[in-house]
Amino acid sequence: MRVVILSILFLLGCDFFEIKPKVAIFRDIDGNKVVLGRINQEQLYLIHFWASWCASCMEELPSFLQFRQMMANSTGDFKILLVAVSDEIKRVKKVLEYYDFQSLMDPLGFEMGKFGVLRVPATILVNQNLKKIPFPDPANLKTTKIVQGARKWDNKYYVNQLKEFIANFLYKKK
Repeated sequence: MRVVILSILFLLGCDFFEIKPKVAIFRDIDGNKVVLGRINQEQLYLIHFWASWCASCMEELPSFLQFRQMMANSTGDFKILLVAVSDEIKRVKKVLEYYDFQSLMDPLGFEMGKFGVLRVPATILVNQNLKKIPFPDPANLKTTKIVQGARKWDNKYYVNQLKEFIANFLYKKK
């Protein structure tokens, strides 16, 4: 009975319990392991989960890549990672070549699930210990732990708001 109740709360997105993996093990495009959560230098990671088979992911991808470029001059304590989920490597490679960017892989979606993310596209902000940090949603600037669904990321106002949010967050940590 307890398992059923916890499962329902999880599916409803309830913050009854915090999902925080100890490590997240992704793969690069060549199949090499990339482990987050172990002595990583960056203090914050914005992780964007996407898939080549997901129409809304592909629709928002150009905006997210522009956003990533706009955020490139942010602090060195912040890194943006893209992770292709439950996808075929040949399809991901075609997308990577077309848009000229790097992405990690989560072949079965297990790592994404560790963060409580159930579908793509989704974006989370985590610290070096992989704890989710609430951050502004580009759609309405309301603070959330998971941005779920396609968004217009390359809005200059939003980029400035997020840069300020990250700077304030990192400043408070020091």
